[in-house]
Amino acid sequence: MRKLFWASTVAAVLLAVSALTSAAAPASSGSRGAHRFWYAIASGESFAGAVRHAAGEPGSQVTATVKDMIVRVETGKRVMVPEGTRNGVHLVPATLTELQAALAAARSAGARSGTSVARLVRIPDPHDFPIRGQGCNPVTWRGNRYWASWCKMPFKLVGGVCDPSCHNTDVLTARLLVDPGTSTSRASRSGSYTYQSGNPRFSNIHFEWWTFCFNSEQECGTGNTPNFFGNSSGTFNMTSSKDLHNSRIRHAFVFWAYFVPNNQWTPDEAKTWKGICKPRDANSNQCLYPA
Repeated sequence: MRKLFWASTVAAVLLAVSALTSAAAPASSGSRGAHRFWYAIASGESFAGAVRHAAGEPGSQVTATVKDMIVRVETGKRVMVPEGTRNGVHLVPATLTELQAALAAARSAGARSGTSVARLVRIPDPHDFPIRGQGCNPVTWRGNRYWASWCKMPFKLVGGVCDPSCHNTDVLTARLLVDPGTSTSRASRSGSYTYQSGNPRFSNIHFEWWTFCFNSEQECGTGNTPNFFGNSSGTFNMTSSKDLHNSRIRHAFVFWAYFVPNNQWTPDEAKTWKGICKPRDANSNQCLYPA
């Protein structure tokens, strides 16, 4: 569906400037003509990193907006900014040091301004995705304890606007439960999407997946799910081109959504623990996670 450009570090935060219309602007936006920019951020991303990605866009107002933020903080006013952690994305009070770092990042990125308003995000190699979630559904096999499923894999994307203080307008979350198999594995998804009434800005929501085979974790399967709405649940299958009886398996996922004000794709990524598949003489296609 999309060609991915690999990078050595996660570049999961995408921000770009978009002119706010009356339909797109949140109720808390500043006065007409004020500096502002839209952001879309995923877990684990900093505000300075977000600014670095925003400021390279043609016509960017990010530098001017960050300067407005600094003035407000210097005069004792509170400015909220989005920060991504391992547990999601949160709005936190900005410090002067943090904003000065963001301004330096904006100026550096602005000097290398690109020519494309809409660009594909760069993500790390799926082998390097963080492990999220936990084993569940305990079973005993050949006297040892295992988990039959990998559960509670969390994903979160947040979109909003800074004008100059930042406000979340869209919060999109998802969880996966993975049941691994020697040739076909199944993932069950659930999710929620909160947004301003009548105006969801995330679209084309879907998962991209990879299957890694053997101890060496060779890629032996990849694909994309159909698009779905954020407030929904469902299942999808991940396949392997190799017979994984008596071998190892792992899956990696990117939770994708297109943030309309930015005209850009936004990802959050994670992978499972490595599973062990039963041998053929067990008469089973099941794979298990060591407990």
